[in-house]
Amino acid sequence: MDLNTLFQGFNNKKVLIVGDAMIDAYMWGEINRMSPEAPVPVVEVKKHENRLGGAANVALNLKALGATPRSVIQMILQESVFITTISGYLGLLLGIFVLESIGLKLEDFFIKNPFIDVGTAIAATVVLIIFGAVAGYIPAKRAARIKPIVALRDE
Repeated sequence: MDLNTLFQGFNNKKVLIVGDAMIDAYMWGEINRMSPEAPVPVVEVKKHENRLGGAANVALNLKALGATPRSVIQMILQESVFITTISGYLGLLLGIFVLESIGLKLEDFFIKNPFIDVGTAIAATVVLIIFGAVAGYIPAKRAARIKPIVALRDE
């Protein structure tokens, strides 16, 4: 199998990326002296750069292999919504467990019968998912705007 056939095969694949979208900070510089306080080199920073990291870097690499901007945004948004949904439900279950376990002890502080109704729980989870999607959309849009040749050169 030659490389052209291999890369053409990527066009028909769907990929789900699960992980954190983050920004990696890089600093380049020179070491000209040692610190007088400790045996630590002192770096004179010449260049500072921020790049997409984590799952956003994987999406960027997929774009360099030929993924469309829309598919990059979709991948990162699916990941964000998935992670916030799972985290929201786990937090909700943990909150219910804590209220159930210390519920009677709260009566000393004049809090009687603490509860959360289903409507409030669903509304809180929906708000959490919306904010997770917005938080995922920002790095997704940034990754989708980068041209494939620039993505390859940065690596």
